[in-house]
Amino acid sequence: MACYAGFLVSLTLHLQGSLGFSPFEAGLIFAAYASGFAAASLTWTRAGATVRDRLPIAGPLMMATSLLVVGLIARGGGWPVALMTPLLLFGGAAHACAFTPLAARLTTAVRTEQAADLSGLVLTASLVGQVVGVAVFVGIYLSAVPQGSAHAFALTTAAQGVVLVVVAGCAYLAQEGFTPLTTPCRADREVTYCVRVPEPRRVCLCSQPQAQSPAARISSPLTLPGLPPRREEAL
Repeated sequence: MACYAGFLVSLTLHLQGSLGFSPFEAGLIFAAYASGFAAASLTWTRAGATVRDRLPIAGPLMMATSLLVVGLIARGGGWPVALMTPLLLFGGAAHACAFTPLAARLTTAVRTEQAADLSGLVLTASLVGQVVGVAVFVGIYLSAVPQGSAHAFALTTAAQGVVLVVVAGCAYLAQEGFTPLTTPCRADREVTYCVRVPEPRRVCLCSQPQAQSPAARISSPLTLPGLPPRREEAL
C-alpha cells in the first residue's frame, strides 16, 4: 500500500504538473490501474492452490516490473497511452495479487474470535502504509523535480521497485515458516496453543470448551528448553 499511494500521488503530479493533463484525464489514466486491481481481486481465487500460495511473492515482483517499465517509458518525456494503459492494468492486477491473497491467508492464522482484531490490524497497516508511502516516495519525487519531472518520476518508480523486491523477499521468508491454524483438534475441542518441535512439526494442546474436559491423558509429553512437560488432551 505504501508503494501504491506513493505511485498514485507522484503519477498525478507528473501528469498534471508536467504533461498538462486535466484532473479528469489523469483520473481516466489511473482508472486502468484500478480496473486491474478490481479484476484480480475478484478472480484470484480461481487459480490453483499452488499458484495462490505463491501470489504474495509473485505479486510484488510483477508490480515492481510494471512500475519500473512505466518509469522508464515516462522518462522520455511523453505518455504513450497505448503502452501505458496495459502496463497500469498489469500493475493494478499485480497489486491485488500481492495484497488480497495475503490478507486472506492471514485469516487462516488466527482463531475465529480474533477475526475482528485481524481486520482492524490489516486496515490500520494499510492506512499507515499509505501515509508513509506518500511521505517517502513523494518526497523523493519532489526532491528530484528540479532535474525534470520525467526524471523525478522515473527515480520514484525505481525506488518503489527496489522496495517491492524487498517485500517479495520478506513474503518468501515468512511463507517458509507459515503454518495455517487449521484446527488439529476434534470437533468438540478447541486449540489452546501450539508450539513447533522442531520445524516444520507442530504440537497443539487441545481443551474442551467451558472447561468441561474429561480426564486428560498423557500423550508423548513435550519437553522443550525452558518449558516443562505439559498435559495434552486426546485429539
